[in-house]
Amino acid sequence: MKNGKPSNLFPLLKAARHPFGDNQQLYEIFFCNGQLRRFRGKEVWDASGSSNLGVLNAHIGSHVLYKTKEDCLKELPGKKREYKKVPVGSKFGLKHTQALNDLVSLLSLFE
Repeated sequence: MKNGKPSNLFPLLKAARHPFGDNQQLYEIFFCNGQLRRFRGKEVWDASGSSNLGVLNAHIGSHVLYKTKEDCLKELPGKKREYKKVPVGSKFGLKHTQALNDLVSLLSLFE
């Protein structure tokens, strides 16, 4: 599941013609904790959560392939991080240093 949210899985289930892909609202109620919420005086549908993931995983195994990035891209080299220095003008360097000092002093108030 992309980002671990069942709401992102629904289009794939619909495309694979899985029975869970037949009714989006029922799917969102049961697996996405879908419900009406009040936001800025209006009722909006919220299906950003998750629920009953055990049931979902048990029923989609026949329609969804589980592959990791390493399984699919074995010929690619490992990740290599590069850190590059970027020249910064003295004016912005001073502002950055001041912002860091302000943050340190602010954080020290909470200790």
